[in-house]
Amino acid sequence: MRFAGVHGFTMPNTVAVILAGGAGQRIGGHKPQRRLNGQRLIDIAKAHIAADRLRMAVAVRTLDQIPQVGAEQIIDANIDGPLGGVIAALHWGDDLNARFVLTIPCDMPFLPRDLFLRLASERRNEARPSVAACAGRVHPVCALWPVTCLQPVLNFAASGQRSLKGALDTCDAMSVEWPDAPYDPFLNLNTDAEMVQAEMRANGITHIRQELAS
Repeated sequence: MRFAGVHGFTMPNTVAVILAGGAGQRIGGHKPQRRLNGQRLIDIAKAHIAADRLRMAVAVRTLDQIPQVGAEQIIDANIDGPLGGVIAALHWGDDLNARFVLTIPCDMPFLPRDLFLRLASERRNEARPSVAACAGRVHPVCALWPVTCLQPVLNFAASGQRSLKGALDTCDAMSVEWPDAPYDPFLNLNTDAEMVQAEMRANGITHIRQELAS
């Protein structure tokens, strides 16, 4: 099994999972279905992964969480927060005999186009995850995980810890830095005010994948 990457770069045995299991209470719930310039956030995230030609799944809390998701769904581990989605993603990758799992959230619609390429190509050690950072801030939901991290992450969770950054630290993750100019590509939509900010930004740039309109 081999999955192609982007711009001629090939990453063997890599799959991708969109983390979409959060309740999104601060934004009124049903966050993956919220629309930005007419497109659901989950569909924007799917288009980002599709552009990298990676097999994808969507990690959810329940199978009825997102109507018409249009992708394979996997159920979060019974653990609060995004760590449950990452554990489900690593289990899924392991079941597929993949070596790496890329995770992205459903609520960062402006992710850099080279996210996967740089997370993969700038790693120094294939046993270590690589995680996105911007302006010195780490974004642990945007990471490339070796499937071999599954057991260390399970051990971390079994100790009662829930921090996704802590799980990455346990696996000795390295960070890959992106610039925050002209804007922060890792804008995370948690409130109505951030949705308004995203609408203003989307109206001024063409980053959102145009494949959805074709």
